[in-house]
Amino acid sequence: MARARRRPFGLPEVLLAEREGISKSVATAATLVETVIVTGSAGGVALLGLSQVPNWPDGVGMLLLAGGILTPVVLAIMAASPMSARFWDWLMKLARRPPLASRLKWQDALVSLAAAYGNWLLYGMIAVFALAGISPNASTYLTQAPAIIGCFTASVLGAAVVLFVPQGIVVREGVFVFLLSTLLSVPVPEAVAAAALTRLLATLADGLWAGAALRF
Repeated sequence: MARARRRPFGLPEVLLAEREGISKSVATAATLVETVIVTGSAGGVALLGLSQVPNWPDGVGMLLLAGGILTPVVLAIMAASPMSARFWDWLMKLARRPPLASRLKWQDALVSLAAAYGNWLLYGMIAVFALAGISPNASTYLTQAPAIIGCFTASVLGAAVVLFVPQGIVVREGVFVFLLSTLLSVPVPEAVAAAALTRLLATLADGLWAGAALRF
């Protein structure tokens, strides 16, 4: 998840890959595809979750649900189809870079998408349990878990747009509080406390993921 909170094209990842003997072209291709899958899957989870917000005007919930269902299909095509490979090569040519050295196979793209969706669901559940844990309305919020996950992932995407704010700090929390209070009628003090606790728990989870990756 930390990936989506940084700028969308990761020079540090490319440099680290080069230190491990991976060519710059392959590392660039991997970083580009990773960005598409991680950011796009966040959008898909946000659409699916927000479609479950009660009391949408007629048709809005269904429109969000349809977008959420179509998102992984579009992402798989963007990551693995021959047509998308030609598009990325054209894009790299415009940027005066060499064509991408490789692309994902369909099976690898599907596995990557499943992992990315699972990642966002995991972090979204952190937000759900954080809100339920500090509120006397815990049972209500647990039944609204899909909508809360949607609010959380939408807030991460909203914060990612503000590139000059490290990790989207404060911006993400502000968007999350706004969505919770506006769409789910969560009292603002509870929303603020849940946003702060979610940030703390998510940061700890990021640290655990990083530690496990370095160890293994």
